[in-house]
Amino acid sequence: MSYSDQQNVHVVNMRVIGMMCQKNCGTTVHNALLSIPGVTEARATHATSFATVTVDMDKYIEEEGLTTGKDGEEQELQETKIKQKIEEDALDAVECVGFDATVLGPNDILEDIEKAKTMETAPPTSIIEDDFDEKIESSSIVTNSSGKATFQVGGMSCAVCTGRVERALLSVDGVVEASVSLPTSRARVVFEDFSQHILKEGGPEAVKKKVSMLAELCASEVQQGGYNCEIISAIALGLSDTEEDDDGGVTLADNAARMESARKEEMKFWRDLLATACIFTIPLVAIHFSTAKIEHDHNHGPAWFEWVSLILATPVQFGVGKKFYVSAYHSFVNGKVLGMDFLVAMGTTAAYAYSVTIFLLEEVRFETGPGTGHL
Repeated sequence: MSYSDQQNVHVVNMRVIGMMCQKNCGTTVHNALLSIPGVTEARATHATSFATVTVDMDKYIEEEGLTTGKDGEEQELQETKIKQKIEEDALDAVECVGFDATVLGPNDILEDIEKAKTMETAPPTSIIEDDFDEKIESSSIVTNSSGKATFQVGGMSCAVCTGRVERALLSVDGVVEASVSLPTSRARVVFEDFSQHILKEGGPEAVKKKVSMLAELCASEVQQGGYNCEIISAIALGLSDTEEDDDGGVTLADNAARMESARKEEMKFWRDLLATACIFTIPLVAIHFSTAKIEHDHNHGPAWFEWVSLILATPVQFGVGKKFYVSAYHSFVNGKVLGMDFLVAMGTTAAYAYSVTIFLLEEVRFETGPGTGHL
């Protein structure tokens, strides 16, 4: 039974990252989705990294003890919130069994995947992403839109990142649709239809200015989330018979060049950090092992090699580690997410803080006079 034949259901399509096989991983994701209240169908496919779950809205509302609005407008708003909750439950279910997931739009994208499977060919990720964007561009939302924008986003490494970027874009007032592609490092948004109102007041230039302003707000919101974001194009729709293409004249070759340039820049950044860390860490390790058997009376304060160790470790902790602190801060402040950056920062800070505390206690003991015993 096709999705269009079902009544009062909500279909959630997801890209699932981390499935290594169908027998174990695919089954695990499938069973996790079946745990959602009101599920009528669930599928997880390792070959295409996709999962879909169909939820009976009436059963979900009943089992979750939710209520719907009384009048039409209130009921529609409540149904939208319930659908969002279903999507959140689906993401939580997949992530709780150890996989990263992000919700995809429109529902019929899986039809193309099923066609590819019947041809015994798994569609490349880039083709899926392009097809997904084309479906969004051809939707009724775009038809009733005043503009759209395309961004180049740097710093995304997994499906969790794409989900955060998408939520950041959707948080901008005026954005009605957003899609993020991890393989191409691109994000695309569709703006609400405000052209008729602005055209009467300020003409086509006012519409273009409004679209540009919204694009800048989107880029700023993504940057606040800890990602690099560059506006590729911001296009006002419906102002002329001939409109620019979606990428503002950026070809696939141009996009490949941008991605390669960004990759090289990122590699250089990490290479420089590694070199800096090695400059300080190699002497630190050498001092540690060469002085490991030296007996030292801690009542006489820290030894010379302990002072040197402190001096060498501090730049690594707060210089090389600055990126992890900044990323962890942005993740928590903007998305209340305690990700891998937070774990790295917390673990290294705990070790550094403990060592400095012991060091200071030795110094205090030396300054105030020797006591009994050793630390």
